Amino acid sequence: MLDTGRYDPVLAAKAPGWATELAGSHTPETEEYGISSTVYRADRLFHPQRLLEALDGWEGVLRSKGFCRIATRPDALAVWSQAGPNLVFEPGQLLGPDDRAGTELVFIGVGLDPAEPHRRLDPALLTDAELAEGAQRWRCWPDPLPGWASEPHGHVHDGHVHV
Repeated sequence: MLDTGRYDPVLAAKAPGWATELAGSHTPETEEYGISSTVYRADRLFHPQRLLEALDGWEGVLRSKGFCRIATRPDALAVWSQAGPNLVFEPGQLLGPDDRAGTELVFIGVGLDPAEPHRRLDPALLTDAELAEGAQRWRCWPDPLPGWASEPHGHVHDGHVHV
């Protein structure tokens, strides 16, 4: 905007709401529309079937993003990106056998209860017994989530889930 000649301070001062903004009495859109965010963190991997079930019918989430681990795909972090009804899982950072990366997701929504991600997603995490089975066993479980375009076993899918 600097030195472009496109900003007119006289015209801007005549714009509706100008004095209100300067007085600091503006209500942020987040408050006006009830938009809030919360962060979900977990140290365990997700069971793919239970994760898909946890996402079913979850309303009020406008956007979510972050990374997680899916037990049937233990060699990489899953990059989680959701906008509206479309959720995409893509392969992220490759992990070694001793990596302890966990899940960190941010949820943004209207009237979002900050406890809702835990209520929905905690039951989708591996149990102690499942965790003890190990990665070789996890890879054999049915996985209803869309595959990744570059999966090690050669399946090609688009990685999209409709939520």
